[in-house]
Amino acid sequence: MKKLHYLTIASLLFFASCIKDETTTLDGTWSCSETSVVYGSTNPYEVNITTDASNENKIYLENFYDLGYNNKVTATLSGDNISISSQTIDGYTISGSGTKNSESSLSFTYYSYDGADHDTITSTYTKK
Repeated sequence: MKKLHYLTIASLLFFASCIKDETTTLDGTWSCSETSVVYGSTNPYEVNITTDASNENKIYLENFYDLGYNNKVTATLSGDNISISSQTIDGYTISGSGTKNSESSLSFTYYSYDGADHDTITSTYTKK
């Protein structure tokens, strides 16, 4: 009976270790290609994505909208959906949404307002 108990515990630990944490798959460097109503097509640039250490449904996007690596946009994950609630980063009010298309592809539609111009942006992220 004791062997069965140990075998059950070992099996549970093995299967638990095989479960993939889907939220961390977004962490890393992404290449962003985007089209803006105001700026047209822009040169690709990099965005770093990290998951919040205490909330796996919250991510930070550094250099979002090419605003620099010292600026982070906060987004919320719900399955494959990404929500960017309205927030002001370096003088730009940004909001929008995105979709996780695959482990290596994201797409966003978002809006930016700098006090003068309203911009609508569509972007595709490819994981590097």
